[in-house]
Amino acid sequence: MRDALPAFHEISPDQKRISKGQHWKTFVLYGFGAKSERNCAKCPVTAQALGRVPGLQSAMFSIIDPGYRIPAHNGVTKGIIRAHLGLKVPTDRDRCFMRVGDERVTWREGTCVVFDDSFEHEVHNDTDETRAVLLFDFDRPMRPLGRLVHRSAVWGLKRSPFFRDAQRNLTAWEDRFEQSYAAMEATLR
Repeated sequence: MRDALPAFHEISPDQKRISKGQHWKTFVLYGFGAKSERNCAKCPVTAQALGRVPGLQSAMFSIIDPGYRIPAHNGVTKGIIRAHLGLKVPTDRDRCFMRVGDERVTWREGTCVVFDDSFEHEVHNDTDETRAVLLFDFDRPMRPLGRLVHRSAVWGLKRSPFFRDAQRNLTAWEDRFEQSYAAMEATLR
């Protein structure tokens, strides 16, 4: 049901600068520590594995169309580390890559790429195949003062329009998707 998935900016409107059209689809499982119960229920094995990640903040399936590029950007905070688990990687890996700082990174199916999201990064999929990863963020190991500052920043983010708008959009999308998903399941019976 990939076509039914929302574009990233449809969930998080603040991402409109880097998410254009319907080329970057997401299926959100966690957002800033808040679990999407309905989406996690559809992916129980993945949700169970994510539940074992210490300090998990966000997790989603990130699916990028052939020929799409995510422009250079930086993450919200130095308090997290990001991981991409390669799920579907185009055959021509040299034409599907991510630049993090000055390094070029490629994905492999079944392997995680871990990086500091606060460094400038961009994604290129210059192939005719779709790229899909499980993207997840977790708390960076820090000293007590760093953890306190990070937790305070996350606390503030959860109370901001940035987070509340995304939560509201996710809930509305889940409601619509539930109906489509139920209809699809009924046709399979």
